[in-house]
Amino acid sequence: MPGRPLPRLPRLAPLWALLLCAPLFGAKAPAAPDTVVRTPSSEAWGLKQTAPRAAFERRLLDAFDSSGLGGRIGLVVHSARAGGYLHAVRPDTAFTPASTLKLVVTSTALATFPEDWAPQTLLRLYGHPEGRRFHGRLSIVGRGDPSVSGRFYGDPLFVLRSWCDSLRALGVDTLVGEIEVDRFWYPDPPSPETWERRFLDSWYGAQVTALAFNDNCALLRILPGAAPGDSVTVSVQPNLPLFEVDRSGAKTVAGKRRRIRYALDRLDDKVTVTGEIGADAMPMEAVIPVRQSQFWFEEAFREAMRLSGIEVVPESAPSPLPLHGELRMTTVPLRSIVAEINQRSQNFYAETLLRQIGAKEGGVPSVENGLRAERRFLAEAGIDTSRMTLLDGSGLSLGNRVTPREMNKLLQFMLRSPRLDAWWSSLAWPDAGTRMPRLEFGYRTRFKTGYVGGVQGLAGYVATALGDTLCVTLYVNGYKGPDQAARDLMDSLWKSIADHEDAERAGLRLARLDWEAGRGETGLERRIDFFSKRMLGRPYLGGPTGEGAFGEVSDRPLIRPDSLDCVTFVEHVLALALARDPEEVLPRLTELRYRGGKPDFASRNHFFVDDWMRGGNRDLVRPRAFPDEVVEKRTMGRRKFAALNGLDTAGIEDPVSSLAYLPRERAVALFDTLRSDRFRVSGVAFVDDVDWLWATHVGLVVQDSGKTALLRHASSKAGGVAERKLSDYLKSRPKLKGVVLFDFAAPRAGPGRKGDREGPRSPNF
Repeated sequence: MPGRPLPRLPRLAPLWALLLCAPLFGAKAPAAPDTVVRTPSSEAWGLKQTAPRAAFERRLLDAFDSSGLGGRIGLVVHSARAGGYLHAVRPDTAFTPASTLKLVVTSTALATFPEDWAPQTLLRLYGHPEGRRFHGRLSIVGRGDPSVSGRFYGDPLFVLRSWCDSLRALGVDTLVGEIEVDRFWYPDPPSPETWERRFLDSWYGAQVTALAFNDNCALLRILPGAAPGDSVTVSVQPNLPLFEVDRSGAKTVAGKRRRIRYALDRLDDKVTVTGEIGADAMPMEAVIPVRQSQFWFEEAFREAMRLSGIEVVPESAPSPLPLHGELRMTTVPLRSIVAEINQRSQNFYAETLLRQIGAKEGGVPSVENGLRAERRFLAEAGIDTSRMTLLDGSGLSLGNRVTPREMNKLLQFMLRSPRLDAWWSSLAWPDAGTRMPRLEFGYRTRFKTGYVGGVQGLAGYVATALGDTLCVTLYVNGYKGPDQAARDLMDSLWKSIADHEDAERAGLRLARLDWEAGRGETGLERRIDFFSKRMLGRPYLGGPTGEGAFGEVSDRPLIRPDSLDCVTFVEHVLALALARDPEEVLPRLTELRYRGGKPDFASRNHFFVDDWMRGGNRDLVRPRAFPDEVVEKRTMGRRKFAALNGLDTAGIEDPVSSLAYLPRERAVALFDTLRSDRFRVSGVAFVDDVDWLWATHVGLVVQDSGKTALLRHASSKAGGVAERKLSDYLKSRPKLKGVVLFDFAAPRAGPGRKGDREGPRSPNF
């Protein structure tokens, strides 16, 4: 609309398309919702929003309030494109972050270590060789490599066997002496004091040691005997002589019933199995932590030596002995470790990395040094560390606290990091696990999950098709309902944010498919015919497109070729026809719809004749002249239009406009008999008796040589894009006043082109 931008009121009103298509009358702003607001929205935290964005946020919070889970929610969404926050709900309230805290240790590590860094394990040979026999001591010194396992290689012993191969390459086939295992590089207790005791019986609470095998965990497998009355079978894998198993209290029974339990000794590697398991029941499996991790590693290494053909002859070795040689062994680099932490939320890896950062910070691989380095990194990133309580690297400590805003700042900072590629690829995405598996276009989002009893967290990114990157932090603490219900709610809220802020992605995909289908069509009129025919049957939806997620009046998507009204049908067809490649479709569409191609409500060509035809598209449109046309003047109801859309009408004028159109009766007579002598495609605007605007419906007219004119249009009555004889349509509208036909000329320039304001009129038939 010409003139100054329209100030907005705090209510969302009907869309502009109501004025251009069928449902013209009785339109009014919707009544305010009667829902009682319980969860405070962004406005309560000082964030000003557009009315559509506030309404969207209210829907998110209503979904949380109505879930019945209880607790409190925190949400912050930041837009890189806008350079500011879109949503902020309890942004500065302290939340327990659970495993989203791992983002702190992984981001600090990427800023601390070079790209090719990898943790080491030292193999030191003390003594002297005699041929291929080595006399002395093999010392294995742990330096915090978490990947001595089958996590990356399938076989848990693969890494250790490769080390043994390196020993054989040094000429060692037999070790006469001792094996010494040094896992005590870390000064802190193997089980962090900030972890609750109950966590230590689970795999995610395994001991944190500088020398570890298989994440300091084992696989417990309980199988029924062959028949009722038989003993149960219990195995611990890898099969090493460490675990003691008591299965005297367990028995096999008939059927598929499985009432079997296991208990771990608090200090020793002992498993007690009790209960009943049916002979036809499925095996029970559980990953259990190891208590005596130094013996676990030593037994694994001895087994690797045996499998590699290195014989060990036990013999006391004197001390001290000269150092004969040292091997520095590595497994996987930092990038793989960070991905393991962020994607699979491996606590052992996160705690190991925290201590490695501590060693880099202060020379000692302590938790204290690691946390000090994290706080320094966060402060340099512009994050207020006084709003964060950091106790560990994994987030398992229930005393950890973060605010949604400060965690969001970390995500923002990492978007500017030179290590962004490693950071982005380390994060989880829907197709990589069980979260949000049905999220359409899952590749657009990356995130880190967090869970511990009563706590859910999601922190990550949504990349939009229009080039924006959203940083999203979402927390729910203190809920009382089922954990799965809480996860489903978190996923649903995230999906809603992604779909709302990235609403153009589906439309752009379809537009690209449409454009590719018409790639071989040449000539503007032939291309218009092809794309308009391709859209036949697509559903009608009044006002399906708006100004996108940042719109001040409408937040509906900018492009949506799957659901159309009369004007957007014409706009989408023309955008496809004019675009030179699929990436140009949206720019062409915004060029057609908005003055200067700026997608906002104030710049939109709302009034079809005065704004769309005579304004932004004057060098594309050529009104067709008729000898029997009439000229009429009307006062354009711009104030009325503003009021219908909930806008302030102050300062808005109602200009007088004149229009030459062909009266309906003459148009019926003309198109009943007219046969074109060539293929021709033009536009048509239908003039009704609404006295404050001209066009109430628009479409395309297709004329083939020797045939009557066809009208192609998005029709509310037909329920979609349809075609019929133009004369038949005119006969079905007895109250219609007349029509304006206009031809299309390929523009000479791209967005922002200039031309004659009125433009020449095309010749008569």
